[in-house]
Amino acid sequence: MSLGLAVARAAMRMADTARARTALRKATRTEPGVRVFGWPSVVNDGNLHIGARVVFLSTPAPVTLVVERGGSIEIGADALLESGVTIRARRRVVIGASARLGVGCVIDD
Repeated sequence: MSLGLAVARAAMRMADTARARTALRKATRTEPGVRVFGWPSVVNDGNLHIGARVVFLSTPAPVTLVVERGGSIEIGADALLESGVTIRARRRVVIGASARLGVGCVIDD
């Protein structure tokens, strides 16, 4: 790999990290390596924990996470949430490590 390509990839990772921090700023805890494409919609009035290396594909439709007061969403490491996924928690929703939630999936406890 050329030096220029390595620098470009490092810059893209930094941009992904910055976008993830901004897009997921309402999360209670976000582990390292989370990547965000597009802009997810996040409402957190409880506990939202996003594991390491989770990927949000929020294009063309946003991924939507809603944690109601007293609720909890835990997303395990290496999970993939595709376009249009909606997760709402009144109590507790746990998405396991390496899970893949497909386009338009809705999880509502």
